[in-house]
Amino acid sequence: MEEKNEGNHMVIITQEWEMTKDYIFEVAMKRGLINLDVNDFTKFASMYKPLMAIKVDGNSPTSHLMSIAMKGMNLQAKGKVSAIIISMSYNPSCPMVVDELDGLNVNLNGLTSNGTDALWGLREDNGNSYERSIALYAFA
Repeated sequence: MEEKNEGNHMVIITQEWEMTKDYIFEVAMKRGLINLDVNDFTKFASMYKPLMAIKVDGNSPTSHLMSIAMKGMNLQAKGKVSAIIISMSYNPSCPMVVDELDGLNVNLNGLTSNGTDALWGLREDNGNSYERSIALYAFA
């Protein structure tokens, strides 16, 4: 499912093979400031069922894009998320500042307090035409 609103672009992937392929090519194979690799995905996939990937691109702050991704995840998953992997990227022409990670902190605190396992990574992305991008991989 693909959706555009408020200048943001959102894609939801629900097929397990497509989610796995997306993670490998869009996250694990790219170097980051805080790296995520294929072992992170396989660890969660061996413990839980891959449920969905939600990707949100936009020129909004990371916290706003994260809220959109979390809302999409909650609507689709109906509260049955056991683990998530969050990959954040930014266009180097618009560097990320530490204050932007506050939105991640608020969302992750809510999840982890409910027992959800969470991993996250951060990288530059020269190929993104948007300033920010969030990819959230959910497992049930």
